[in-house]
Amino acid sequence: MPIAAGPDRVRSDPNGFSSAVIRELLSKPSFNIGQIDLEREIETEVPTADVGSGYFHTLTPIEFAGSTFFQVPALGICLVNTLPVDALAASLSASPRLDAGAHFNVGAEEINKFDPGNYGTNNIAQFLPPGSSVTVSGTGGKDIGAFTVSVKDPEPFTWTNPSAGSTIEESKGAVVNWTGGTPGTFVSIAGSVTLLNPEMDATFQCVAPIEQGSFTIGANVLLQLPTNSTNAPG
Repeated sequence: MPIAAGPDRVRSDPNGFSSAVIRELLSKPSFNIGQIDLEREIETEVPTADVGSGYFHTLTPIEFAGSTFFQVPALGICLVNTLPVDALAASLSASPRLDAGAHFNVGAEEINKFDPGNYGTNNIAQFLPPGSSVTVSGTGGKDIGAFTVSVKDPEPFTWTNPSAGSTIEESKGAVVNWTGGTPGTFVSIAGSVTLLNPEMDATFQCVAPIEQGSFTIGANVLLQLPTNSTNAPG
């Protein structure tokens, strides 16, 4: 798909940071950044659950540009990352962490602080109201002030062929089908592989418009994942 380019050749995608924001961040010696993720995870082997998480850190432009944490595929493509176990956590732990308080709330659900700068849910539950708005708010902490924002949760959608995630033959690719959802939003399709010796995590993520109703994960994506491993499709 077309990717917009700014006058200084900084490129962006509608699914990520704008070129203006990227230019501003790259012009600074360091900057504070926070990210709150709200997801409904539909997997083949565990109950459907809503997940909330938050990350608040100080990064340099090099750390920001080199981190896979902020990479999101453009619509219609997939990204594959292969990293040593806990490499992401280690890369983020090296950057200064910011205190946003003991917890923040998504509606009535508390997203608690695991350690400085990192927040997550403790329960397996469904707390996001499909098709309705939910308020995300926090009283703040030493480094991050109080915040509140209203987020519209998309209409529910159904993964119509979950058996496709149970057994995958990498050389043939895999097709994921769904129905429902809110027009103008997108579906994130992800999977992971854990290699036990040496310890290595490999993940792929694909993003498709909700209206598409189907997405093919190509063999060129799946064949990049290591074998002799534990698979976790989702």
